[in-house]
Amino acid sequence: MTRRIMILVYPGCMALDIVGPSDTFLMANTVVREHSGQSAEAAYDVSLVAPTLGSLKTAGSIITINVDRRCEDVTDAELDDTDLVLVSGGVSAIDIRTDPGMLDFINRAYGRANRIGSICTGAFLLAEAGIIGGRKAATHWRKAKVLQEAYPDVEVEPASIVCKDGNVWTSGGITSGIDLALSIVEEDLGPEIARSVARLMVTHMARRGGQNQYEDIDLDAPTRVGAADVVMQEILIYIRVHPTRDLRLETLAEQFNLTEKTLARHFKSFSGRTIGKYVEEVRLVHAQARLENSGESLSEIARSSGFPSNEALRRAFSKRFSITPAEFRARFRTAAEQVQRPAAE
Repeated sequence: MTRRIMILVYPGCMALDIVGPSDTFLMANTVVREHSGQSAEAAYDVSLVAPTLGSLKTAGSIITINVDRRCEDVTDAELDDTDLVLVSGGVSAIDIRTDPGMLDFINRAYGRANRIGSICTGAFLLAEAGIIGGRKAATHWRKAKVLQEAYPDVEVEPASIVCKDGNVWTSGGITSGIDLALSIVEEDLGPEIARSVARLMVTHMARRGGQNQYEDIDLDAPTRVGAADVVMQEILIYIRVHPTRDLRLETLAEQFNLTEKTLARHFKSFSGRTIGKYVEEVRLVHAQARLENSGESLSEIARSSGFPSNEALRRAFSKRFSITPAEFRARFRTAAEQVQRPAAE
């Protein structure tokens, strides 16, 4: 049985959102033939569809692809015979999400194809079409808040790499299109085939943790002009410069001549976080930098980042990023160290 897959593309979409899933399904065809013989039927048939015909420039205009099917040319009968329609993401997704031709195609696909999904910011097109309202959905971690604010009825899961809700699949940022495709291969063909595909592609069968391990913690607060806000900015800077000092609410209140109640109220209003939460995030940012760029032990990193112990660092880190400090170091250490490691067999 060959499953038909259509990937919806448009000017400014990410090239990797197209080739990542496409190559994953292509590798699945290769593995199936290795297991069942070269005469075995292809597991997947992948094609592209776009709002217009001809050459289409992806994000950055570096890669140009040729598309020979328009959304409006795809018949309902073809969609009835389609297993999966994937909406690519890209820098232009939010701007192009109201395109009537694309929305009509997406809605027709949702009503007829077996499954529908999106990669990265392609979720904005599904949201605009009303498909993920009331559903759980993933998108790029940088756009998760934007998606939630624009479509409050969507249950955005900012940490998810792949999210399935019924017959609707969504994924996080860019490379997660490969994770989504691998998950679909596993559902269709079983874990053995999916594992073989992952090995061929030199990638993980399933990445441990969520997108939040890639997220940058934003320590900046909005610029204000009031006198109280100047004091709050001073406190933010003090915390960021001195993460190892005693930064409890009562200590900071005494140092900056404020009552604890006043400091707690003004700081939360100014930064959007409590003192305790902000201090923890500052210390985590310090720990991230040391894990990525130093050879210090975890205990040394914990102390230099303001955590009382290695265990305290591990608990805070795992809660925030869904992986341990040691795992984070292994994944995000400098490229110079990474190239010394042998390739996976």
